[in-house]
Amino acid sequence: MKFYLHLVLLCLCSWGCLRTNEQIKVEKSPSITSIQNEKSTFCIPIIISLDDIEKNVNQKIKHKLLVNKKGENNIIINVERAGHINLSGKKDKILISLPIKVTALKKTKINQFVVDFVIDVQILSELKIKSNWRIKSKSHIDNIIWRENPKLDILGFDVDIKGIVEKEVNGKRTEIARSVDQVLQKELKIKKHLDLIWHNMQKPHNIIQKSGEEAFLFIEPISVFYLSHTITKNNIVVKVKSEAEFTLLSSFDDDFRSPLPVLKNANSDCKGFIISLLAELKFADINARINTYLKGKATLIEGYNITFKKVLIRPSGQNLYVRLAIEGAAEGTVAGLVSIDVDTANHVIVGTLSRFEVLKGDIKLELADLILGDFITNELNDFGWFHYQDYMKEVPKFIKNGIERGKSGKKWHPVFDEMNTQIQRFEITDQSIFLLIDGRGEGSIVVDKLKMK
Repeated sequence: MKFYLHLVLLCLCSWGCLRTNEQIKVEKSPSITSIQNEKSTFCIPIIISLDDIEKNVNQKIKHKLLVNKKGENNIIINVERAGHINLSGKKDKILISLPIKVTALKKTKINQFVVDFVIDVQILSELKIKSNWRIKSKSHIDNIIWRENPKLDILGFDVDIKGIVEKEVNGKRTEIARSVDQVLQKELKIKKHLDLIWHNMQKPHNIIQKSGEEAFLFIEPISVFYLSHTITKNNIVVKVKSEAEFTLLSSFDDDFRSPLPVLKNANSDCKGFIISLLAELKFADINARINTYLKGKATLIEGYNITFKKVLIRPSGQNLYVRLAIEGAAEGTVAGLVSIDVDTANHVIVGTLSRFEVLKGDIKLELADLILGDFITNELNDFGWFHYQDYMKEVPKFIKNGIERGKSGKKWHPVFDEMNTQIQRFEITDQSIFLLIDGRGEGSIVVDKLKMK
């Protein structure tokens, strides 16, 4: 309720100017608005924990890598995992350290000789994000670290099997890299998590947190652009730029949500944010809510105890026509024409009572002037001015609160460090009041580490 009075009626509270008592002719307002909403842009860094991927890699990479492979000198090689696989970042690639145990067996007619040792195979994986949000990885064996120099003692002769093992491991290079790629591409499900966030982000959010007061914020995604990705020691950080339309409605019928769009390549970087908010407040909603609030409310004006019966607010060209029915010490109906202006210095919408008239009842002109002035100044002033700069600062908070109540948990955090706002356009139609509010500043939308489950 307060929001509408902020935006529409409380902006009428400047009434100390020159005004006249004359019959008011209600002018026709346009049936549709000429205001077009503009795109809003903001950055989204998506942070994926390597720890979570590491857990799944350890579960999915098979343990037996080579089984009874006969190499040079008829030495039989068995290779298997020897412990935990570690993941970290290295030069914007994923470094996978795979410890493997090698068992070398040499059989003779008299006896068999066995030696066991452990080596670390280091695999580098380069990631690419496709337009369908799937991850494509390209892995290769970067290095083999020998923890010891293995030798096989055969009848008193040391056989250096290092070269034999490296040859066999290198022979399996493609197979090992392919198995790593399969696991990474399967486990890095960015789209699955963004689908959920995208869906919850579009949920209509009532930004008025008081009973009976409603103004619904809608976010309609348009496109997402890939900017870059980096791999730190512990995380994969994907930076994208999102384009969306922000709309504020006093009521709505449908809750339509768009699917996650395909990922495009960006042709420019993303710095800070630009939010363009198109607000539409319907006169039907404004009248319903203000009458609910003011019904039967009394006030004392120059010794007259006046009770408000009904308020009607309607358009008149690009002005507002206010009709007020009263009872009590004075009974009848008064009306006023109010012009609207934007005070850019103080970031408020202000209205000025320019004309008034008595429509019904034996109400003196001086009293009608006081009643309208008191109604505008005192009753509506209880709700405060519409400080649109402060209001725009609240928008990210309500986005955050709304989405965090959804299934996405605490993954979504608007961080707007600074917000400078101004009203770009203001227009009144025969059904609604439209505002186009522009907010610019520094900040971003931060998505917490995604759990790769």
